[in-house]
Amino acid sequence: YAGGTRTKIGSNWDSMHGIASVGDLTGDGKGDIIAVESATGDLYRYSGPNFTGGSAVKIGTGWNVYDTLVGVGDLTGDGKGDIVAVETATGDLYRYSGPSFNGGSRVKIGTNWNSMVNLTGPGDLNKDGVPDLLAVNSSTGYLFRYSGPDFAGGAAVKIGTKW
Repeated sequence: YAGGTRTKIGSNWDSMHGIASVGDLTGDGKGDIIAVESATGDLYRYSGPNFTGGSAVKIGTGWNVYDTLVGVGDLTGDGKGDIVAVETATGDLYRYSGPSFNGGSRVKIGTNWNSMVNLTGPGDLNKDGVPDLLAVNSSTGYLFRYSGPDFAGGAAVKIGTKW
């Protein structure tokens, strides 16, 4: 990432938000990403390694209600990556199961997540076999680790300050 060789793999990505790495959803051995088209709220899956528009598959609608989408790994144990999403209006945290992330797989797993920023799925930090989630409290600047699979407030461990 030091400015060496780079390869352009797409254009017009400024029309998208909620871009998240979600692992291999298609079973081809290559990582995929998802992204929300800002104008429509449609959710698209892009197949790796090039993530070109030709690989885009529409997999959902109505995703503009979320301001944060994070690929967190396999929370359900089915071998497919899952995502968590923060609903803008309520601050509720939802888990969607991959590979399709359809509304039927939506499970509410938390509240008041609108007080958190910079959510990221770093993998299994506490070595319990389940992916974890990192988030910064926007008012205190404290960095917290939340243990999966449900990231409940009781699972929060403060691991940093001034974030």
